[in-house]
Amino acid sequence: MTAQRVRIALFRRLSGLYRLQAETRKRFRDRRDLDRLSLPPGVSDDESFRKIKEMIPELNSYKASTVRHLREKAAAAGCRDLEEYRLFLLEHAEELEKLKSNLTRNGTDFFRGNDWDYFNRACLTGFGGRKDIRVWCAGCSTGEEVFSLLLLLIDYVPLGEIRVLATDYSDEMLEKCRQAMYSAWNLNCIPGKHLKYVRLCRISGPLSVKKLLKPKFTFAPEMKDVITTRNLNLLTDPYPEGFDIILCRNVLKFFSLETIGRLQEKLVHSLAEGGFLFLSTDGNSKNVELIRDPEALGVEQMDGRCIYRKKAAGTDSRPDREEAGPEEA
Repeated sequence: MTAQRVRIALFRRLSGLYRLQAETRKRFRDRRDLDRLSLPPGVSDDESFRKIKEMIPELNSYKASTVRHLREKAAAAGCRDLEEYRLFLLEHAEELEKLKSNLTRNGTDFFRGNDWDYFNRACLTGFGGRKDIRVWCAGCSTGEEVFSLLLLLIDYVPLGEIRVLATDYSDEMLEKCRQAMYSAWNLNCIPGKHLKYVRLCRISGPLSVKKLLKPKFTFAPEMKDVITTRNLNLLTDPYPEGFDIILCRNVLKFFSLETIGRLQEKLVHSLAEGGFLFLSTDGNSKNVELIRDPEALGVEQMDGRCIYRKKAAGTDSRPDREEAGPEEA
């Protein structure tokens, strides 16, 4: 067994304990930061939130609970309340632009949610022997779901026959997706048979305890080469079309019900006939991301889950496929 495989096995064995400790620290830190927020006399969250929405019209498409997310942003900026945060944004244009591109929480993970096994068995197995498979990961965040899908899909389709478009509204998230460097403490999320695609990153620069405690891994170059990244605002930008698989599992939950319905219709339109739309990380039957009228959108729901297949007419009517091709060097 090589030294790298020994290290991977060690990180996988210890990762559960490390992740539990890290999540506990984060919950404590978030709670502490929120407790620091206070409202001055005569000022309410609702009033300040309304004024911030005037500065960022996109917020009108988000659900009301987004105010809690803004309070977290305010605490992180050292502000005591949303009113102080609003004034802070007025004085710091660069922070306002950063907020616009990070309105949602960008947390994600490998194989996040409970439906991946079903999606693999019921949907991906049918791609065996097919060529030129086009995938769109909408709201890709830092890329974990892009690689989750790739690791499953390459069991049925050669990498050379897959093209992935990964889009996000945040340039910061897109850069992290391109770098594809993840904490080695997450290696327990990667199925053992796919560890052959994992590469532990070398420690660069002077050695330190911090670097030793925060090891990174990435994926084989041939996996990264099939991914194209692009900045795309799901609320305002035109959607590319003709995809066999679309993942949109990180962002819809932040929007209002009206906005979710409008975006679902656009995502279905972007599917090729017979293509699959995989929504949500929540298997709850009351999930707001469930399509309310699948028949009206021309899709069939699979096993009561947030997974849909676009009804096929018997022919492949996909449009020109230039949108998702890998960028040329």
